[in-house]
Amino acid sequence: MHPQLKMAYRLPSMIIAVVGMATGMTAGMTGAAQFAQPADPPPETQPDSQPVDLTPPPVTPEPAPPADTTPAKKPPLRVTPQLPTKEHDADATAKLEQATKALKEAKSLKFKASFSVDGLGKDMMGTCAANVLAVHENNVWSFRLTGKGRHVQKVTETDFDLVYSGGNLEWLDADTKKLMIRPATQAKSKLLQASSSLKNVTEMFGANAFAGQTKAIKLRMGTEEKAGGVDCEVVVGEASDGQSSQKVFLGKEDHIPRRFVLERKTQTRGDMTITTDLTEMEVNASVSPSDVHLSLPEGYTKDVPPTPVRPVLTARPTPVVNPAANNPKAKPTTEETSVVLDPDSIVPTGNDSGPAIAQPVQPTEITPTATPAVKPPPPPPVEVTNLPDFELKDSKGAKVTTANLHGSPSVLLFWGTWSLSSKKALPEFATLADRYKDKAKFHAVAVRQKDPQSATKVVADAGYTFSLLLEGDSLAQALHVGAYPALYVFGADGELLKSSSGVSISDAFAAAQAALDGSLGVANPALPTKPPVEPKVSPKANPDVETDK
Repeated sequence: MHPQLKMAYRLPSMIIAVVGMATGMTAGMTGAAQFAQPADPPPETQPDSQPVDLTPPPVTPEPAPPADTTPAKKPPLRVTPQLPTKEHDADATAKLEQATKALKEAKSLKFKASFSVDGLGKDMMGTCAANVLAVHENNVWSFRLTGKGRHVQKVTETDFDLVYSGGNLEWLDADTKKLMIRPATQAKSKLLQASSSLKNVTEMFGANAFAGQTKAIKLRMGTEEKAGGVDCEVVVGEASDGQSSQKVFLGKEDHIPRRFVLERKTQTRGDMTITTDLTEMEVNASVSPSDVHLSLPEGYTKDVPPTPVRPVLTARPTPVVNPAANNPKAKPTTEETSVVLDPDSIVPTGNDSGPAIAQPVQPTEITPTATPAVKPPPPPPVEVTNLPDFELKDSKGAKVTTANLHGSPSVLLFWGTWSLSSKKALPEFATLADRYKDKAKFHAVAVRQKDPQSATKVVADAGYTFSLLLEGDSLAQALHVGAYPALYVFGADGELLKSSSGVSISDAFAAAQAALDGSLGVANPALPTKPPVEPKVSPKANPDVETDK
């Protein structure tokens, strides 16, 4: 399911505060008392007739101080606490690998997709249904969703016709009479919001079709069932709290998914089941590439963002071994290799030799015998590994940028007043911020707020002291935040150390603490006990309904 829907009405999970006990003992340093030696007795008085011996007494050299044999102190070991060990059944893992292979080998897919909710939240969450056409070419899926949906019940249904191709999203904007083409991670449209419930479908054609199962703490085989009209094998991924699970139903014959199910159980508010069904599945159906692209209607123009100009890269000079190296009169030679390289074929490396130098290349420099490089197929979307560039304002109006977060570890909590689970994560976030005060930077990032001041009021009323960044939707989109609340931990140089999204609050903060301790090179002390601060609720408000006032 889509992250907005997955967490918008997510049930409250118990926040377990880990009690940290630290005892310190101080010992007084006692020094040995020094006592003065008695003075030497005065020499006896000699008669005047006796000669006086003026020879100085022999000087006894003082012994050298003993060498310092105290061993040098070793730097503290960097201790990284162990996170919960995954328990993945071999048969379940093999079934997911088999299904992944089946999707890679399929040439096309044609089916109907529908989204539904049972139990808690059924009367609040939205609905969606679509026809899906997909073509697999050059190891990349292009697919088209045509249907009707809404992300919550209170809005009217919207017709949508969307195409995902080569990392781009295509749609027709009736207001501007344009065929819009944008990177899928940057596209914004009410049509995209209407189809957001079919997240399992879009993930199925991505790099990790079964992310919900492979990231689970426990993975096992479930009971075989029918789904989409065929017999299916069921793979179940369970969270560490045992309260939520994600199931995928795989056809026994073709191993293609037929159903995705998210189950969440609580003891007080009831259970929730979210289902995405794939019916009337046709594998390798007659689907042409033109079927998964939008034609330009009369009166419409195409709106494509300008493509940045990339320089042509040339190889560095390659030294040539001189066969007359033993001849002292011979001089070593260096031959210039002027082969033009395709920019897409250059793979960045982490060595110290530096990147290839971008230089303009004249046609006369091309070696006639050089074989032109073959352009590889476009790679799948790259997972975010660093903090992207951003500029937001905090609740006091001050600008916060990527550069402000460099120099020390930083923690970002993506949340919203519309999510009960997000608001329950704020006390835990405040506790973590107090624990690592002056060691790391903490920012709560408010997203999807109709009124940004509502988030400011919640934080101010509770007395939290951490920084609050407003209107952080663009940053959440750049990081591909999948569910809320989401916790991201970055190192001092901006590298992503840990991201926790769609898991229990206790698991997310335990993982964040482990990442911070590993980055700072300290042990993993337990967080101190701190009673949670409950946000103020209006007497007339219904606590069972999440609203954004």
